[in-house]
Amino acid sequence: MSESTSNIIESKGLKDDAIIKIEISAAMYQRLQSLLMLGIPFTDIEVTRKVLSTIRNSKEDPDAITYHTRTLLNLISSIEEAAEKQDMLEVKKFDRTTGKPI
Repeated sequence: MSESTSNIIESKGLKDDAIIKIEISAAMYQRLQSLLMLGIPFTDIEVTRKVLSTIRNSKEDPDAITYHTRTLLNLISSIEEAAEKQDMLEVKKFDRTTGKPI
């Protein structure tokens, strides 16, 4: 008996053990940081603290906010590590009140 292929589709995807080297612009990095701070629906400081505590102390992601926050933090961290290895980091000063660069 032959297998029917009418319900089978093919799609390209990453190999499970793949490590991808990509170039990220500073603007894209800033967009990712903005997404982390403004795009994830942290309702208040206590929710933010709980999510960060869960990420710090557990490998489990009990909800979507924790899952997506961990994903963005890992991506941002990987970008920062690569930038440091390539000597592309610099110290910047910010006004504590406004959060704007000086």
